[in-house]
Amino acid sequence: MNKLMRHLPGYYKKSGVVISITDAAESEIDAAADGITGTGNQFFVETADASLGRWEADLGLRVSPSRPDSFRRSNILSRLRGHGTITAAFVKNIAESYSYGEVEVIEDYANYSITVAFVGTVGLPPNLEDLLARLTELRPAHLELIFEFTYVQHIMLEQFTHAQLAAFTHEGIRTMNVRSDGNG
Repeated sequence: MNKLMRHLPGYYKKSGVVISITDAAESEIDAAADGITGTGNQFFVETADASLGRWEADLGLRVSPSRPDSFRRSNILSRLRGHGTITAAFVKNIAESYSYGEVEVIEDYANYSITVAFVGTVGLPPNLEDLLARLTELRPAHLELIFEFTYVQHIMLEQFTHAQLAAFTHEGIRTMNVRSDGNG
């Protein structure tokens, strides 16, 4: 029984004509509600899909429909967040929007450098190329950007046998979620 029939008197439940009309009306109402929700989603970067190209164009980014939506969203969010004086918090905010993990930023102004350490992502972040381009664009020309990545260390692998590790590629081992306390 459709939702509309619940609001009608019981004797209509036996009428094929009324059931057909309410079924058709309900499918149209559901389609309209989905359309409204879908349109509303386009106003927010986190839920947009069809309007990502418009977001990119409006912000002066390269429109790239062949790239995954998650990468496109991180570029858009970075551009939206990326105004103001470059500070450690600013760099952290931008880097985390690309890496989907925790980032530590170490300022070393005496040596004219900023180190971005990806502590919440094992291996290379998924959208590193765009992050490098964005931070290079934003940073003052006299500051060097240094990137540090987290990988699995040999001591963390002592808990495994060679046979267990044989199931992984070298890249898989370097980026697997293993803790040094033996509770991988």
